[in-house]
Amino acid sequence: MVSRAAGPAWSRERFVQGRVGLDHVCFRARTRDDVHAVHAFFVERGATIVHPPEEGPWAPGHFSVLFEDPDGIRLEVNHVPGKGLLDS
Repeated sequence: MVSRAAGPAWSRERFVQGRVGLDHVCFRARTRDDVHAVHAFFVERGATIVHPPEEGPWAPGHFSVLFEDPDGIRLEVNHVPGKGLLDS
């Protein structure tokens, strides 16, 4: 992966949640405890937490935390038991 600074014309831009394109990036955790650990890790670092670990309606047993990276891009870590929606 290559990392580089934004060009001068874009250096003051931040991600905007409501724009066309990326909504958020999601990572799947093995356990609910992993979701709690990620939450604690980012709270300690002063990250913007959109919502703390909580259950959601997207799949049976869905449990997630949602936070923002320094550019405001939303990142989710979730746990869904078993194969989740792929279990059917």
